[in-house]
Amino acid sequence: MDQKKKYKTSKTVKIGVIVVWTAIILFVIWNFTIQPRIEDKKEGERLCSLIQATPAWADEYGEILGYGYIESDSKSVLVNDLLIPKRIKFIYNPNCYACQDQIEYFGSEWENYVKSGLTIDCTKIK
Repeated sequence: MDQKKKYKTSKTVKIGVIVVWTAIILFVIWNFTIQPRIEDKKEGERLCSLIQATPAWADEYGEILGYGYIESDSKSVLVNDLLIPKRIKFIYNPNCYACQDQIEYFGSEWENYVKSGLTIDCTKIK
């Protein structure tokens, strides 16, 4: 009788531990993968609804800095030393000619900019 009770208690504890660890794992997944994407989408929706034209540029706080095509002496310096470190967001519509020109201007640096998470394609925001 005692052994049955001990077995049930042991089994209950194991199930409890599994439930707790599952909850912890789900919490971590939510906070580090799902939640940031939801917040990024909300910011993208806000910025795309706020801008008056594309391409547009916004700072890390979501304030619109300006509109239009920009150039620099060096594409690499522009993207890797200015836009990405200063968290400048590029808000665009791929159907916009100035946006297409800007993306073409970035050339191979465009992929770095996209990977940084600072580009917002308003056609993908619903």
